Amino acid sequence: MSQRSPRAATVRRPRLSRGATKPGSTHGTNHEPAHAETDLIVSRFRLRARIRGAWLQTLWSREGAAASGTVVTPAEMALLLADEDSPAAEEAWSASEGVVRNWKRELKGIEQALAQLDPTGSLLARLSNIFGLEPADRDLLEAAFAVAAEPALARVCAYLQDNVGRTYLTEDLVARLYGHGRCSVWSAEGPVYRWELVSRREGAVGEPTALDCDPQIRDWILNRPSLDATLVGVVRIQPAPEPLSQWPVDETARWFQQALKTIS
Repeated sequence: MSQRSPRAATVRRPRLSRGATKPGSTHGTNHEPAHAETDLIVSRFRLRARIRGAWLQTLWSREGAAASGTVVTPAEMALLLADEDSPAAEEAWSASEGVVRNWKRELKGIEQALAQLDPTGSLLARLSNIFGLEPADRDLLEAAFAVAAEPALARVCAYLQDNVGRTYLTEDLVARLYGHGRCSVWSAEGPVYRWELVSRREGAVGEPTALDCDPQIRDWILNRPSLDATLVGVVRIQPAPEPLSQWPVDETARWFQQALKTIS
């Protein structure tokens, strides 16, 4: 089923959503880089989705009247066969649109802020190190987390896939949003699936596989650790003890050195 409306089909320039400020503004925008890692992750997804959505509106405006969603129109077929939705075409369009260039500058700032987070304090950096995540794996995990942490973004996924029934993330959508090409670059042997950080969920016949962030991973990144449902009533989360007021590591090391010298 198509997500298009007559209004969306006539949009020729990306527009700001209601309540948002102009790109590049430092006041009250939903996409302003935040200090919290989770806010940065969600903001990154929102900006990438906004850019992709604006490009799709531009393409749909070339088709003329909105499609009914039950047929593939000749205009849509011509657009697809001409490969007008290629990554290269989208990149050229984004470079020509002043508003989109502002969004991309804002996106660059968010991604730089994520990259500059202290590795010892970044929860995503810890996950990446523990499970051996490559940059593409981390993109997939970030996207899945963003939709899990902000369930309203599931409708954005449906819009970007031009299908009201696809209120979920897919590998192809993540690949296009995060600059990995036209289709999936992840395999079932990848660490995000092998360690079940992200799971695949089969949908209706003929529909793409949905992606879900593991609930425990989502809660852990949100700093609210939870138990797997199968463990409830069997185990409990042990709170971390208060740190010792003193930890004489150097003194203890010197004592062992002296003791070893005495023995030898």
